[in-house]
Amino acid sequence: TAWAAGTRYVKSGNWATWVKYMGSELTGKSVILYAGQTNNAGTVTFSAVSGGQVTITVSLTNPWEFANVTSNLKVQGYASTPPASNPSPGSFANKTTCTTSTCSITVPQANYYGVHADVGRWLPDPSF
Repeated sequence: TAWAAGTRYVKSGNWATWVKYMGSELTGKSVILYAGQTNNAGTVTFSAVSGGQVTITVSLTNPWEFANVTSNLKVQGYASTPPASNPSPGSFANKTTCTTSTCSITVPQANYYGVHADVGRWLPDPSF
């Protein structure tokens, strides 16, 4: 599991994070995508707002890859401060399935975003 670097939803337990992104950020914003809480797996870039929409692009660094599952990138926007409880990424409003190391999703403009990705580093089977 991986989250865009930001503020934790809760202080202890789940390490899920959200990113503050006010609409006044006209040039966009980039943060690190952390897998397993401490591993830099790539970047998450938020575009400038255009027509009330923001394009969020996740770019994974080698050897990280998106997991081969449906809806492996999930985004939830929040108009006001995100909830102070553990989020359920499966319930996030915006989802897509990524098949390459760079993947984008366009979502409604918000002031805060939770960005979750299912990623991994796959090891060869030692029996071969």
